[in-house]
Amino acid sequence: MKKALFAFAICIAVVACNQKESKKSQVADFDAPIADSAFQSSPPENERKEVGNKIPQSSIPLEKKIVKTATITVVTDSIEKFRSYLKSTVAKVNGYFSNENFNQNSDTRSLQIVAKIPVDQFDQFIENALQYDLKVEQKAITAEDVTGEFRDAKLMADTKRQVRLRYLDMLSKARNVTEMLEVQNAINAVQEDIDMYQGRALYLTQTAAYSTLDITVKSRFDSSENSTWLKWKQAFLNGLNGVAAFAQIILTLWPLWVVLGIFYLAFKEYKRKNSIASKS
Repeated sequence: MKKALFAFAICIAVVACNQKESKKSQVADFDAPIADSAFQSSPPENERKEVGNKIPQSSIPLEKKIVKTATITVVTDSIEKFRSYLKSTVAKVNGYFSNENFNQNSDTRSLQIVAKIPVDQFDQFIENALQYDLKVEQKAITAEDVTGEFRDAKLMADTKRQVRLRYLDMLSKARNVTEMLEVQNAINAVQEDIDMYQGRALYLTQTAAYSTLDITVKSRFDSSENSTWLKWKQAFLNGLNGVAAFAQIILTLWPLWVVLGIFYLAFKEYKRKNSIASKS
């Protein structure tokens, strides 16, 4: 009888210990952070299929994205005629002028044009444009490979999208309003990152699609080798300006000239009176 009671007491103790352990595990699961439980949980079935069918982004070959820029300075007979020629040539390749800046001073004139040219026709366009009757003073072409930066932006955007999907899954499992607000704030932050990386990738795509031609056009008639008469003309104009400046100074001091004139007349009258007095 004693042995039976002892065995029954041991069974009750084991059952009680098991119940305590199960309660502790339930409390621990309930108190676990939301992010950990959500990220450790397996994604939905359709999401698993989609991820399983995806090829890793790093293994997808990307088209080279090269940003080309040409900086050229030329001298020609007529700036206006060359501008018309360049504009029509740019239009033929579906390019466009993005900026024009005309400068003129006493002896030189120049026109700076920034044109956007489709990248696949850029090199041929430069050769055709320089066949015009002109003299090339300076020419520099640079090419920057932004393929790696574009790939990084795409990968970061894709990664952030996966994070956003998990946050959306967490949002559907939120247990109260506080958790919903916390998860929604996290979703908004992730969406901002997605927009930033997508915008960067789009900018690089558009920049690489159109190369930049920065060309400065000078008039051959205004170049230093043919501008001697302009220097003479400028020297003559500088002399006239000097005379005008001197006359302006003289006119500015008119009160002084009036006072000196009064003193001169008074002195002259004083001498005249003294002369009359000495004769008498």
